[in-house]
Amino acid sequence: MPGAPKSRESTWVSGLESLVPDDDQAPTPPEVRIGPYQLLEKLGEGGMGTVWVAEQTEPVRRRVALKVIKAGMDSELILQRFEAERQALALMDHRNIATVLDAGTSVAGLPYFVMELVKGVPITTYCDERKAPVRERLKLFEAVCHAIQHAHQKGIIHRDIKPANVLVSTQDGEPVPKVIDFGVAKALHQRLTDRPMYTEIGALVGTLEYMSPEQTELNTLDIDTRADVYALGVLLYMLLTGSTPLDAKRLRSAPISETLRLIREEDPPKPSARLTQSGESLPELAAQRRADPARLTREVRGELDRIVMKSLEKDRTRRYEAASALAKDVERYLHHQPVEAAPPTTRYRVAKFLRRHRVGALSAAAGVVLLVAGAAVSTWQAVRAMRAERNAAAVSEFLQNDLLGQADLANQTGEGGGRDPDVKVRTLLDRAARTIEGKFREQPLTEAAIRLTVGKAYRALGHYPEAQRQLERSVQLFDANLGPDHPDTLRSKSSLAYLYGAQAKFDQAERLSLDVVKSQAARLGTNHPDTLTSKNDLAQQYRAQKKFDQAEPLYLQVIEADTATLGADHPETLRARNNLAALYRDQGRYDKAEPLYADVVRARTLKLGADHPDTLVSKNGLAWVYKEEARYQEAEALFQEVLLARAAKLGADHPDTLTTKNNLALLFQARKRYDLAVPLFREVVEGSRQKLGPAHHDTRQRILNLILCYEQLGQPARAGALRQELDASGDAR
Repeated sequence: MPGAPKSRESTWVSGLESLVPDDDQAPTPPEVRIGPYQLLEKLGEGGMGTVWVAEQTEPVRRRVALKVIKAGMDSELILQRFEAERQALALMDHRNIATVLDAGTSVAGLPYFVMELVKGVPITTYCDERKAPVRERLKLFEAVCHAIQHAHQKGIIHRDIKPANVLVSTQDGEPVPKVIDFGVAKALHQRLTDRPMYTEIGALVGTLEYMSPEQTELNTLDIDTRADVYALGVLLYMLLTGSTPLDAKRLRSAPISETLRLIREEDPPKPSARLTQSGESLPELAAQRRADPARLTREVRGELDRIVMKSLEKDRTRRYEAASALAKDVERYLHHQPVEAAPPTTRYRVAKFLRRHRVGALSAAAGVVLLVAGAAVSTWQAVRAMRAERNAAAVSEFLQNDLLGQADLANQTGEGGGRDPDVKVRTLLDRAARTIEGKFREQPLTEAAIRLTVGKAYRALGHYPEAQRQLERSVQLFDANLGPDHPDTLRSKSSLAYLYGAQAKFDQAERLSLDVVKSQAARLGTNHPDTLTSKNDLAQQYRAQKKFDQAEPLYLQVIEADTATLGADHPETLRARNNLAALYRDQGRYDKAEPLYADVVRARTLKLGADHPDTLVSKNGLAWVYKEEARYQEAEALFQEVLLARAAKLGADHPDTLTTKNNLALLFQARKRYDLAVPLFREVVEGSRQKLGPAHHDTRQRILNLILCYEQLGQPARAGALRQELDASGDAR
C-alpha cells in the first residue's frame, strides 16, 4: 500500500514469533546444519523449541523456517505436543495456513520440522499501520474464517486464535493472512500422535482474552469447533474497535476465579457501544479506519454488531454453527445482503432468564433446562400460529409465572418454606403441571399446547409415567377441538408414539406411528419434513421389534428424501442415518454399521458439539460396534467418555445414562472382568427398577445380564433369587 509506514515484521513458524531487528545480526547456532538445511539466524525461542531461518540446499534451494526441540527439553509431554503440532499442520492444505514441508531428526537426536517461511505482522497491527478501512479488514477476516473452517474440516480445533497467530504479509501486492501456531490444537476424530496425549484436568488451554466460556470449565473433553468461532468473534471485535470484548487489564489483574467467572458470565458491550465509550481515543481509532468518529460508529452499529455478538454468545448453541457460517454472514454484509445474525428472539430472552436466575445450575440435568425453555417457546409460537391471541397470552403468562417463575420462588423460599438453592428441574415441572389442572377449561388448545410442552420435558428427563399422562391428555384435547388429522394433533400423537417406544410399548407405538404417517402423507405430502420425521420414528418401532425388512427400506427412503430437501448434514438427516447404523448393528452387519456410525459421529460433533445428546447416542452406538468387533480398548474408552458426559448432563439415573453404564458392564462381562461387571450391573438394575419399573423390558434384560454374571461366577443362590424376581415381574405384566 503506497505511503504506508514501514513496520518491523514478525517471522514465524509454529507459534514462536519475534521481531527481526533491522541490523539482523544472526546468532551462532549450536548445529550449523540439520539434514539438508543450513541454519542462518534464530527467529524465536520458546519453552518447547527454537525456530531458525534456514536455507535448503537440496533438492531445491530456498529459504525456510525450521523448528527444532531444544536440547534437554525432550520430555514425553514436550515430544507429544511437538509431534501433535507437526501432524496437525501436515493435514492442512490451504493458502491461508502455513505449510509444513519436511520433518526429521537432527544428528543430536532432536526432532525438527520445516515450514514455509512466513514474514508478516499480526493482522491488527497490519490493519492499523495501513489505516485499513472497515471493509478491507472484513475481507482479511473472511479469509481467516475460511482457513479455520479448513482446519475444522480436517478435524482440527486451533484453540488459540488471536492477532499474534494470524500474520499478514504482502504477496504480489496483495495482503495475505496466514493462520499459525497449532501448538495447542485439538483433534476431533483422529489421534495426531502415537504417543498417548494427556492434558492435565483443570489446565487452561488458550489465551484468556480470546478464550471461550467452555474452555474455562474443569472438563474440557467436549470442546468443539465453536470455541474457535468465539475466538474469531473476539478477533473481529478487535479489528473493529481496537480492544477485546472483555477488558484485558481487568482480566489479567483479577484473581483467576474472578477472571474465569467474567469469561463465563459477563456480556461485553456491542462493538458500536465500545466505540462510543472510547472517549478521547475514538478519533484515533476512527483515523486508523479512515473514517470520522460518527461515521465509524454508524458503520459498525446494527449488522456488524449482530455478527460479532452472535459469535460471542456465551451459550455456544447460539453462536454460528461453523467458521464458514460466520464468513458467509461477513460476505453478505460486504455485498449489502441481509445478514442472518438474528436480533434477540423470545427463545433467546427465555434462555437469558434462565441464565440470570441460575436455573441451569439447579439440576443435575442442566442441559434439559434449555430444552424445556425451547419447547416452551415453541408452544407459545404454535399457539400464536393458530391466531389465538388470548391463548397466546395465557401461554406466555404460564411460562413466566407457573414454570420459570417457580425458579425465583424456589430460590427465595424453597419448597417447604425454607431456602432451596438446589431445586431440581423435575420439581419445577411438577409444580407447573399441578397448576394446569382446571386452569384452562375455557382454553382447551392452550391447555393442549402446554401439556405437550410439559410432557416432552418430562420425557427428556426420563420421567416416562408423568410424560405419558401429559401427552395423552394433549392428544385428546387437540383431537377433540381440531380433529384427528390436524397438524397439531398429529405432532402431539407423534410425540406420544415416541414415548411409547421409549417405554418398550412397541405395539402401541407402532400403531400410533403408522396412523400419524398415513395422515401426514395424505395431508402434507410424503416428503414433508413432519412426514419424514414420523416415518423415521415408525422405522424405529419396526427396528425395536426386529422387523428389519420393514425398517431398512423406510430408513433409506427417509435418508434420501431428507438429504434432497434438508441437506446431508441436517440434524434430521443425521438422525435417520444414525438409526440405519443402529439397524446394521442390531443385525450384526458391523462392516456397514461402523463406517456409518463414525461418519455420523463426525458430522454431529461438527454440527451439534461433542457432548450434544444426539452426538452421544452415535458415540454409544459406535462403541457397541467396537465391543462386538472385540476392539475392547477403543470400546471401553468411548463408553467411558459417553458415560461421563451423560451422567454430568442428564443425571446418573437417566435412562440414557443407565444404557451406557449397562453397555460398559456388558463389555467387562465379555472380557470376563466380573469384578468390574457385577457392581456396574447392580447399579444399572437398581436404577432401572426405580426409573423404569421392574416390568420394563430393559429392566428385565439387565436382571438377566446380572443373573448370567452370577452363574458364570458360580453363585447359583444369587442367580436364583433374581430369577424369582424376574418371574414375579413377568406375572405382573
